[in-house]
Amino acid sequence: MKAKQREWLILIVGAAALVTSLLLYFLQDPLSGFAWLKNAFLALAFALFVGYNWLSLRELKAAVAGLEADKQDLNQQLEKAQEEKATAEGERQEAQKQQAATQEKLEEMEKKCRALEDKLSQGNDS
Repeated sequence: MKAKQREWLILIVGAAALVTSLLLYFLQDPLSGFAWLKNAFLALAFALFVGYNWLSLRELKAAVAGLEADKQDLNQQLEKAQEEKATAEGERQEAQKQQAATQEKLEEMEKKCRALEDKLSQGNDS
């Protein structure tokens, strides 16, 4: 039986036991022997209440344990993602340094090329 169906069944039976015990309480003749029946229905309702709470508590504990496992998995994934982010950030910074160094070399080579072109043009002019 599914959990929701079981909950509704327990609640309906418990409510019926309480209503029956209240009817017996108010409709009984004080001298009749129905006191035991009223007490039996009250005991049944109390037992259902305790059983329902026990089942609910067990299901909640299982749900919390499942959520704890999910939390641990998510924390591991977060740590892994943070490590990957840090690695990527380091690689990005290294690439920027290499780009800056390459840019400097390029500018240096361009200066040399211009100097050589100037020398060549001066040599051709004389």
